[in-house]
Amino acid sequence: MSDRIAALTASYYLPASISISEQLDNLTARIELIAPTPPPQPTFTIEELTSTIERMMPLLDEPDLPNQLPTMGTPNSSNISQYVYYPLQNSIIITFSNMVDYQYWDVTPAEFQNIIDGNATCVTKGQNQFGSWFIGKTPSVGAAVYRFLVQANKPWRRL
Repeated sequence: MSDRIAALTASYYLPASISISEQLDNLTARIELIAPTPPPQPTFTIEELTSTIERMMPLLDEPDLPNQLPTMGTPNSSNISQYVYYPLQNSIIITFSNMVDYQYWDVTPAEFQNIIDGNATCVTKGQNQFGSWFIGKTPSVGAAVYRFLVQANKPWRRL
């Protein structure tokens, strides 16, 4: 008798009129109720898994793969808090310093690079808790967002 069954037997009241066989069946049923369900068995063989990995390995060696992954960053900007660019969708999500998110579409990789490089010049002046800007300041990520997204009439939505 296992230790677990012995422990259950010691704490479980069984009337004397129940046979030993019925008592064991009763205890076994109780154990099955409280025992953890075994994890599901894999539905693939080691050979199938190995074959799948071998087929995928060349994809990891593609030089263009990093250009297809999302890019996240926190620019040095008084107006832009962070961004995530999705090159496969040509989409960018920008969190402004007031913590409001906007999503823009039809943003090419070149436009995205111009934005994060701040390839625009400020046409306003001001300051906030995150910094200040002045007319003629360059590079400016905020001015680049305005130039390459707002002035370019990129489709957008507030999230």
